Amino acid sequence: MLREVTVADEARAALTATDITVAFGGLVAVNKVSFTVPEKSVVSLIGPNGAGKTTFFNVLTGLYKPTSGEVVFNGRNVTGKPPHSIAAAGLGAGLAASTLAERVGGRVRILGTPAEEGGGGKIHMARNGAFATGDAAMMIHPADADLLRMHSIAIHTVDVEYAGRAAHAAAAPWEGRNALDAAVLGYMNVAALRQHIRPTERVHGIITEGGEKANIVPRRAAANWYVRSDTMETLQPLKARVIDCLQGATSACGCSMTARWDDVAYADVRDNSAMVAAYTANMSDLGRTVLDPDVIGRRVTGSTDMGNISYLLPSIHPMVKVAPDGTAIHTEDFARFAGSESGDAAVLVGAKAMALTVVDLWTNANLLADVRREFASVTSSVDVLA
Repeated sequence: MLREVTVADEARAALTATDITVAFGGLVAVNKVSFTVPEKSVVSLIGPNGAGKTTFFNVLTGLYKPTSGEVVFNGRNVTGKPPHSIAAAGLGAGLAASTLAERVGGRVRILGTPAEEGGGGKIHMARNGAFATGDAAMMIHPADADLLRMHSIAIHTVDVEYAGRAAHAAAAPWEGRNALDAAVLGYMNVAALRQHIRPTERVHGIITEGGEKANIVPRRAAANWYVRSDTMETLQPLKARVIDCLQGATSACGCSMTARWDDVAYADVRDNSAMVAAYTANMSDLGRTVLDPDVIGRRVTGSTDMGNISYLLPSIHPMVKVAPDGTAIHTEDFARFAGSESGDAAVLVGAKAMALTVVDLWTNANLLADVRREFASVTSSVDVLA
């Protein structure tokens, strides 16, 4: 008996056959549908330049139906060098899905989300309502393997300044209070703390200022610290312990300290397993095997403002292979692979897999119900937009 061909089947077939091309200057084309992202913002969703980010943009297509839902793609910056596979994949997926939105009865929104690498673009946008609507959100990140998820943990950064008293280091050193000594002792205190924190937590920092000349007792020193923990909730006590370490150094050196936490803190990513399963199946249909990093021992740990969005909407943040095994992300070698043919291929397959996952959400009521049911348990006692 022949199975009835559904709209979903036709949509998936059309999407699988869709020709997506990417020119990394900022142009993504899907068949004859194209969208160019200029240097300035295209559409300002909230206020001038979209929450103050000049590369913010918003593209909306399709008709919203509660039974099918709205899916949001996050693209980060599209223009710039080296080429950005995250942006191109998100834009390509959104455009590919947009060609089917009205036919299937769904809606897709593509958001340009700048300043992810320190700046919290998505968080600023969310504070202004950019993620107030939607049923799901997704983006991918390049890696050296196709992975279910990135192990993205919470992070908050802090700038610390030490104030001492200048004096001539040879003529009257006893008159001075060495701010650099306080910064160094604070650094050593944190080094001692590290053996008593969870294996999944991270604290790392640098001294950014340490005096003016060697023969002047430093009157001022400064440091920048990253504090990471599994969740926003477990991050709070670790932050307090780090500050205690840094503050404690001032007593020994007769200095004072001020600490300024960044305006945004990144939350951990809560991947929606129902959406991950759909994405994984679609990658398999496209010839890629997505692996569980915990099973193969290939965790990629970091932090992203997509974590905050995963507390607002059901989300996924899988990783797509653009480089040979063992190539660490955020290195010069990795950047070269991201801009190579293997990087282009990863962008295209990632875009199609995400677009196919959108079709699944639009056309499979059971999947959407599972996604919503799972998301209902995603909570935090700490405000992820504070």
